[in-house]
Amino acid sequence: MSNDNFKPTTDSYPYEMTRNFYWGEVLEGGTNDPLMLGRIRVSALDETYDQRIKAAKNFDPNGSSDINGPWSKEDPFLYLPFLPFFINQIPQENERVMLFFFDRRRRTGRNKFYMIATYSSPLTIGYENSKSSRTHLDDGYSNSQISLPSIKNPDGTYKNPEQNKGIFAEPIDISIQGRDTSDIILKKNEMLLRSGKHLPFEKGQIPNLNNNRAFIQLSNFDKKITFGEERELQRVSQRNEYIKFLIEYYCITPNVSPNIDVFTGGVYIYGIPEDEKPYELKVGVFDVGTNYTGQTHLIYSRQIIAQSMENFSLVVNQVIKDFKDNPGSITSVRDGSQFVFYYRPDYNIREIVSNFTGNIDVLSVTNMTTLMSKIKASASDVITGYGLVINKDLDKNLPIEIIDEKIKDVIVEKTNYTTNFIGADSLYLLSHETVIPGKFKVNLDNTLYGIEPELLSTNIEPNTSPMVRGEELMELLQLIVQFLVTHDHPYPMMPPTPKSKASGIEVTQVLTKLEEAYEKILNQKIRIN
Repeated sequence: MSNDNFKPTTDSYPYEMTRNFYWGEVLEGGTNDPLMLGRIRVSALDETYDQRIKAAKNFDPNGSSDINGPWSKEDPFLYLPFLPFFINQIPQENERVMLFFFDRRRRTGRNKFYMIATYSSPLTIGYENSKSSRTHLDDGYSNSQISLPSIKNPDGTYKNPEQNKGIFAEPIDISIQGRDTSDIILKKNEMLLRSGKHLPFEKGQIPNLNNNRAFIQLSNFDKKITFGEERELQRVSQRNEYIKFLIEYYCITPNVSPNIDVFTGGVYIYGIPEDEKPYELKVGVFDVGTNYTGQTHLIYSRQIIAQSMENFSLVVNQVIKDFKDNPGSITSVRDGSQFVFYYRPDYNIREIVSNFTGNIDVLSVTNMTTLMSKIKASASDVITGYGLVINKDLDKNLPIEIIDEKIKDVIVEKTNYTTNFIGADSLYLLSHETVIPGKFKVNLDNTLYGIEPELLSTNIEPNTSPMVRGEELMELLQLIVQFLVTHDHPYPMMPPTPKSKASGIEVTQVLTKLEEAYEKILNQKIRIN
């Protein structure tokens, strides 16, 4: 008896009718593809290797690639890339792939394609076996991420921004990832081509960034930063002590309207172990921008939620005051042992107000600069936002040193201009057509797919010359010219006097400048032929 009211759902159909793709494991990567089309040899996971061999009557596993062996048209394990030829993304042996069939009823045909499967973490981009790649799938939940830590916190902030931020592409950007330290990042108004972006790491570790990476950056800036007149300020620092505690305040809503009470963040107090006394923790050295990566332990934290900027700063100032006057009221630190401590904004705020590369969020810069102007240990503090506290009275008469600082107001101007940055440990600008007189021609034969270190050392380095720094060269030329036009001789036909009476320039000054030219004027790390 039929039911006219019956309406089938997707759950009513057999699994094979609703299945979209199949899983496979790579037998042989595309490195051995004779046609270099990105093809790979794959064993589907829903059938055995022997089943596929038996179904392929004309295939001989020991045959030739030209007739009926592996990589031939008879090969039943051969799959074409689903991505176009112009995108080269080929998995390695034993990695997992997704399989697509033009007609799944004829899976023995040649119209079958693959796409590389998901990865469990950016930390496995070098290689990830089939089992590990299933971590985030229904059938792979048991493959937990115990050995693959999260790079970010749930709120989107980095767990260790000073060491990890910028290594991997942000979700909002478009990227092409290499298998290790190379990638291409396409931002809204910027392109980065990088190699050596992080230091070596083992699987399961979060890599640390490498500031000495090689890169090309093409940027279209929409803002220009200029500076106002220079002002002189003085900072007090104690010479022979080490920072014992560090107070840092943070804000996770830096670009909200200052007229709305939604500033959210908090304050942390970190203790530094007694035996942790590196040079950068010395009172006369540690500063607002010091990148300290040694050991710390969190002894106090307080959240500040949806407050006005004024109230936000009041909370931060109160924490600083409480820790200065009575640390036992908020921590387990005994009164008298809290000194010396330093208070400052966290890394993200410091980046906002000091890093003016890329696209600049003017509102964030303005807000965080204003917030820092309200943070102080004493109402009489000239420098705001950060500072050293050496006792309860903020005594300035202890053995101290006065450090003169020169600061300039930041002026942000809306504009539009393009910039190209190139950076690396060493730069080489090479021409196929030029030869430096007295040297050999730079031989770039067999380097179409890249230059190796051996060629750099044996041919390129000795046959190139260092670039010249223009301003330093002009200083030397001006000195020489001034001496030439002002020099005098004691008697005709005698060498010039050692010191020009008109300009006061001495012969030894000129000779010293010439000796310094090899390092001061010539840049040995930027070379041309």
